Amino acid sequence: METLSIPAILSLVTLGGVLVIAVIQFRRVRKSQEKRGEHPGGVAGPE
Repeated sequence: METLSIPAILSLVTLGGVLVIAVIQFRRVRKSQEKRGEHPGGVAGPE
């Protein structure tokens, strides 16, 4: 049981991390797109 739970936990943690990163990247893209829409001049925001 323990040997089976270790890979399962690792896979769950990996999937969780990927989902979190995807959500963060999606939010950044949405924010950057909204900033571009508000400022059509093409001003680069702070990275």
